[in-house]
Amino acid sequence: MKEHTHKYVRARIGKNKYIIYRCAVPGCTHFIGSEFIAGRKSICWRCGKEFFITEDLIRKKPHCNECTRRKDKLGELTDRFIKVLTGEQG
Repeated sequence: MKEHTHKYVRARIGKNKYIIYRCAVPGCTHFIGSEFIAGRKSICWRCGKEFFITEDLIRKKPHCNECTRRKDKLGELTDRFIKVLTGEQG
């Protein structure tokens, strides 16, 4: 298979259910131990763009920062929504 950016997904193998991340691209047999996933380049499961996986982006199906909802971002949107509903200016 020609070189490509991997699209990681978490999986469990073996009797003790060792956690790995395998590539979900059809035909690719690449996998890596969960302790080595941080710092690897991957394809985002939500938008399809390439990104580097950081400690805070490690999930079952890793996605990039732009596709990750943060609590502060969500709180800001909630405050804005409440202002619209109550008719407040600002």
